[in-house]
Amino acid sequence: MQPPMRMNFILIPGAWMGAWAWEPVTRGLRALGHHVHPVTLSGLSKDADSADVGLATHVADVLSILEAGDLRDVVVVGHLYAGIVAGMVTDRAPDRVAHTVFVEAFLPHDGKSMLDAFDEHQREDELRQIAEHQGRWPAPDVTSVADGNGLSPEQTRWLVERFVGHPGRTISEPAALSRPLSEQRATYIACTMGGHWVSDEVAAMRKEPNWTFRTIDTGHWPMVSAPDELVALLAEVAESMGTKGVDAGKMMTLPQGDLKLLESDVAKRLLTSTVPARLAYMWTDDTPRVVPLWFHWTGDELVMATFAPSPKIGALRANPNVAITIDTEGFPPDALLIRGQASVSEIAGVVPEYALAARRYLGKEDATAYILQVDQPGTTMARIAVHPTWVGVLDFQTRFPSALPQRFRS
Repeated sequence: MQPPMRMNFILIPGAWMGAWAWEPVTRGLRALGHHVHPVTLSGLSKDADSADVGLATHVADVLSILEAGDLRDVVVVGHLYAGIVAGMVTDRAPDRVAHTVFVEAFLPHDGKSMLDAFDEHQREDELRQIAEHQGRWPAPDVTSVADGNGLSPEQTRWLVERFVGHPGRTISEPAALSRPLSEQRATYIACTMGGHWVSDEVAAMRKEPNWTFRTIDTGHWPMVSAPDELVALLAEVAESMGTKGVDAGKMMTLPQGDLKLLESDVAKRLLTSTVPARLAYMWTDDTPRVVPLWFHWTGDELVMATFAPSPKIGALRANPNVAITIDTEGFPPDALLIRGQASVSEIAGVVPEYALAARRYLGKEDATAYILQVDQPGTTMARIAVHPTWVGVLDFQTRFPSALPQRFRS
């Protein structure tokens, strides 16, 4: 058995707090052998000037820690407001961050601020309070913190007595992402006494293959109310990364082309993802074509569909040899490579697997509406089924293209 993986953790506290908030979690992770870097963001120490502190300042705070220590394979943990910071840090430094953990956190969306998650009335109220407190977002009082958060009176006082006003610009300035958040390898830890875990933005990430979800039965401040449970979940993230290495070690004994690679973690994630399949085939004039298509994996066949009469139907019947890739855009990418022969059959109405794929890509409600719209009298579709005869997997961590020099594989 491989020993537990020792990771670098960067712990970013939510609004009004500093590194002190993570003290119980820091002790717990260090006791397990991990390297832990709790952060106090600019403007959040006692009497600190916050006039020039914006969201970009907080992102730069964390990036400077990564760069100063030349840290690699880092787990960046963001709590509440700091989920936006954590997501932006991972977006800026994908070569240094291996995994992002969002603890009851707001998620970053390109061009939107944290306050955009609030309704208009609450957003205006928060901006008013910031203006009335010289540019700082005022901390909640004892009653608000104690209400429904699983904190003892002592824990509540410990928190509130240390809170400082939060730099207001950081929650009103828009996030900036260069790639979709769904491409980050991430874990969302939801606190069931809180409310973020049932929000639309969090629910939307549940279908993403790179994301996992865990829960703690506590409120908004789990590092105080449930530190042992939070440590256990963060340790689970580190262990899963180590476990991935063990699984990858077994996978490395399988040559590219082995159908058993369909049972790998990478293949399973991609086959249940909302990434389209890219189908490569030969046109009737022997020139190559590639087209993105929805797909459904039956366990034996990769099924795609197209509306008849589509020109590709004739081309696939003339030359059924195809290649398929399902791959992510983030770095390092995951890729599933499949070769086989396409079997094409025309079906009156909607191909059943196409309807199943629609539910995965669009969600149940939108898929139902879409299928009702296209399933009209006279609709004919072609079912394109590929039974794999060759399978390859690349994750650029344990499985690489054969031509990549060995020195680049560390």
